[in-house]
Amino acid sequence: MKNFDVFNIDGRLLNIFLSLCETSSVSQTANRFGVTQSTISHSLDKLRNCIEDPLFVKAGRGITPTPIALEIEPRVMSILSQIEGLRAQSSFEPSVETKPITIVSNVTEMLGELMAIHDAVAKAAPLAGLRFLEHGTGPGAAELLGDTAVDLVIMARTINYPSNLSYEPLFIDYPVVYYDPTMRGPVETLQDYEAARHGALDYGGVGKSLVARSLEKKSIQRDIRVSASNSYALSQLIKGTDVVATIQSRLGNSVFSEFDFSVLPFDICSFQYDMVWHKRSCHTGRNTWLRKLVKSVIA
Repeated sequence: MKNFDVFNIDGRLLNIFLSLCETSSVSQTANRFGVTQSTISHSLDKLRNCIEDPLFVKAGRGITPTPIALEIEPRVMSILSQIEGLRAQSSFEPSVETKPITIVSNVTEMLGELMAIHDAVAKAAPLAGLRFLEHGTGPGAAELLGDTAVDLVIMARTINYPSNLSYEPLFIDYPVVYYDPTMRGPVETLQDYEAARHGALDYGGVGKSLVARSLEKKSIQRDIRVSASNSYALSQLIKGTDVVATIQSRLGNSVFSEFDFSVLPFDICSFQYDMVWHKRSCHTGRNTWLRKLVKSVIA
């Protein structure tokens, strides 16, 4: 690399490189940084000249990283993490923080936990705004955290996380069968369950709920009569009917508090909920403080 000049590389250029690795798309990266595709291409050319490698080649409608790009990706993550962590953790003072804190989660399903987080953040960092964004079955954690405005994602674990993310388990939940006790009795057997009329979460074809996927694996059928995109709407739709809903047990403290519940009459997996963040934020005072706060609140 005889033409390599380290002073031609800056943090923004490295962030663009990581975004291209994550998205395999020049257009998505341009949208993420709020610039044109030609600007991204120009930045990529600059990095190519420094590294003396194409870094990305065309693959269908997108691009794919070269072996050199894959080799340097974890090193670039480490460099950015160290740069962002230059300010000592001890120097972060939440009481004077003004930058909004952004947490992505399934807001309705996590409402109790998010309210507790809100109260704790408002007390410790009163000048910082707090944004709770809906996750649903939309973008994965890697894509969400590629946006530097997102601090944390709180989500149910469904797959192994990409190598550029870190995570910590928060809590485990399990599904139960909610029913309106003024309209029907409990579900006690598998036959009762399959004979019942069901309400279910439906995200509009972009993905299935954890419960739906778990039931499919066990070949258990539901007669679904009503569906909604969030648990609050579902609870209101089945209230006053004999329709039952299989959903996480902790919602009995919030949107399903007026319902009784039955333990499922068959074995089904529990759901692990995690706190997920980008590795570039591992050593920053802000993210470290926020993770400790969330963990203490959830505990």
